[in-house]
Amino acid sequence: MNTKSAAINGGKWITIATVIATVFQFGQMVVLARLLTPGDFGLVALSNLILSFFQLFTNLGFSNSIIYKQESDRSVLSTLYLLNITLGLLIFSLIQVATPAIITFKGEPRLDRVLHLSSYYFLIVYFGQIYLFLMEKELRFRTIALIDIAGAFVGTLTTLVMAYSGYRELSLVVGQLVTQAIKTPLLIILGLPLFKPALRFAFDKVGEHLRFGLFNLGDGVLGYIQSNYDNLFIDFVLGNEMLGLYTLAYQLAIFPITKLNPIILQVAYPVLAKMQNNNAELKRLYLKILDILSYCNFPLLVGLFLTADSVVPLLYGPG
Repeated sequence: MNTKSAAINGGKWITIATVIATVFQFGQMVVLARLLTPGDFGLVALSNLILSFFQLFTNLGFSNSIIYKQESDRSVLSTLYLLNITLGLLIFSLIQVATPAIITFKGEPRLDRVLHLSSYYFLIVYFGQIYLFLMEKELRFRTIALIDIAGAFVGTLTTLVMAYSGYRELSLVVGQLVTQAIKTPLLIILGLPLFKPALRFAFDKVGEHLRFGLFNLGDGVLGYIQSNYDNLFIDFVLGNEMLGLYTLAYQLAIFPITKLNPIILQVAYPVLAKMQNNNAELKRLYLKILDILSYCNFPLLVGLFLTADSVVPLLYGPG
């Protein structure tokens, strides 16, 4: 299968997975908006703000560097794999130790179990993440899509069952953890033919990846500030309940972008990486991607703006 055919096929499978995951997420939010309070959503949103900041450091942009450099050296991949796991363990420990100070600063006792539980994400996801990168590099989007569908289904089911059982904000946290707990073993099992890790550190071979990762880290930090300063401001000035209401509204407002753009970009980046030596073709395809994103996003956002008065009460209820 040539690159163009693989890209089209990959786009099809990622679209299928995204549509199914979107249906699950919409159904979940419709139910949870009637079972949980805005304060519950605000608590989880604050926890996610803290965790998403730490996530910037645990990856260091290795996903992009592995795909960009078309890395296949086992010693290099093993070093990056062990480095990622080590960083994940350090971040998990740091959050566990820092949680009491965060709770004291925020004055929100319920944040204790949310943060402690949420931090287990770092003990789960990084064992399988490198296999996701390698599958993307090899354009194996059908496998990725099926794994995403399985994780989304079990995670959504877990969230709803726990919410109905009265676990409130913890239902969202456990649902996210279960999603990753399903995806990680599947990524490892199905990705082992691409890479079998070895217990070795070859730091002399990963210098380019680390430099690449530092630039990605800088970009990620700036992106984090740009995309989260509003949430931080609302939480500190208005409190968790207002943050919860704002989070629900914001998620709906950016829904077209967050669901449509990754379909195209997840497939586009590995394809662009494979033609990095063909500047003319790279430019043509890059501009075409921008056209597609613009033509798709604009009418969806305008449509949401025009129908917001009826869509919001329909999905989230009169409250």
